[in-house]
Amino acid sequence: MTNENELENPTTENPGEQSPPPIEETEVAPEIETELLAKTLALYDELQDKHLRLMAEYDNFRKRSQREKDETYATATAGVLLKLLGVQDNFERAQQYDCGSADFAKGFELTMKSFADTLASFGVEPFGEVGESFDPEKHHAVMHIEDDNLGENTVALVLQKGYKMGEKVLRCAMVQTAN
Repeated sequence: MTNENELENPTTENPGEQSPPPIEETEVAPEIETELLAKTLALYDELQDKHLRLMAEYDNFRKRSQREKDETYATATAGVLLKLLGVQDNFERAQQYDCGSADFAKGFELTMKSFADTLASFGVEPFGEVGESFDPEKHHAVMHIEDDNLGENTVALVLQKGYKMGEKVLRCAMVQTAN
């Protein structure tokens, strides 16, 4: 059997419990309502502006961090490669001397090629050839000669090769210039 109270108030689980009183809507004056709405919209606009600024700041931070990471990697790689260029120079000097054994010379040549290929895999390229135009950004002039056969500001002799990685010069070429 159902109780009349249960039919009138079907949401009540326990018939002994009372439901909270209904919320009465109160009349608010239109000018107060408009003022409240204006304040709420102003607060919304302010929070939206802060949110957009925070998002832009975070995006800039993310880009700056990635750029710094890339620069750090490139700088560290260049530092290590610069140290290895001294080894390359010593290999080139040693190659100029006769070792007396064809097998040793062949092995030494293969070692030099392997080392040069390793440097090339990092994007390292040698530069500095006789006849090039002197560029103070890439060449370090340590001697100067007068030679009518060579043009003005021309590399006459390369004492030590220069190397670059991409557009970055790792080491300037040490050269003798003419005229």
